[in-house]
Amino acid sequence: MSDADFLVARLIDQQVNFLHAAERIEGDTDNEALHDLRIALRGASSLLLPLRDHPGLTRLDQAVADLLRRTSALRDAQVLAEELERRGWQVEADKRRQKVEETCRRCMHGRVARRVNAEFERWPTELRRVDAETGLRKLKRRIGRRMERDLQKLREALVLQGGCTNDWHVLRLRIKRVRYLCESYADWLTAKRKLLEELKRAQTALGSERDLSLWCSAAEKDPSLQPLLTTWLVSKVDAQRDVRTAMDRLLKCLDDRRGRKGPVAALSPVVG
Repeated sequence: MSDADFLVARLIDQQVNFLHAAERIEGDTDNEALHDLRIALRGASSLLLPLRDHPGLTRLDQAVADLLRRTSALRDAQVLAEELERRGWQVEADKRRQKVEETCRRCMHGRVARRVNAEFERWPTELRRVDAETGLRKLKRRIGRRMERDLQKLREALVLQGGCTNDWHVLRLRIKRVRYLCESYADWLTAKRKLLEELKRAQTALGSERDLSLWCSAAEKDPSLQPLLTTWLVSKVDAQRDVRTAMDRLLKCLDDRRGRKGPVAALSPVVG
């Protein structure tokens, strides 16, 4: 299989996942459809990340990023509804879930979702054009270098930002980016299972802490949620402890992988 065939096959997999999740949103069949749709979008984004230096291949990447931004708050609201339901607050959960479902359906009929669909259809032809004209020169090597660079940046972030809760959201984005890159190109990269496990552990811990931070913020502003504020604040302390443990494990894994510990440089902003 050529590199172009591999990329097209992987992208079609994500397109199928996206379309299936979109159909479930339209049919209101389950509560995981939005989550699965965003996973498909992130999978496509990770696959496209090493190809951003080809201008003709960036339109799908931009459309995917736009739809991810537009559905981020919806997913946060959905997770809050699930938490309220778990705690027996069914009325509040149903009220929020209904609003999320209605907004999701409108979003999937909107301009941005239509653009994502159109770019999914266009991208394979554009990739083959780029491959025929310039070739996907040394793509595997470039992706390997990209993974190593992102892992180094992640290590720097763990050292420089790991102790500050205000920086944890950006740190979570770095972890997600390198993890999804490793998973998207698992056939080409040599990331160890231990590394992938620690990336997932840290991402999960940071995600739980972020959810609790959002819920506490919502409870401070919404009188209907204030009875849960103390419970969430206590859980947030536990979640922050879990984050620090997970980050320590991940940093040790990265240091063991490179066989060294050294000084770190200033970090550049996360893009994408």
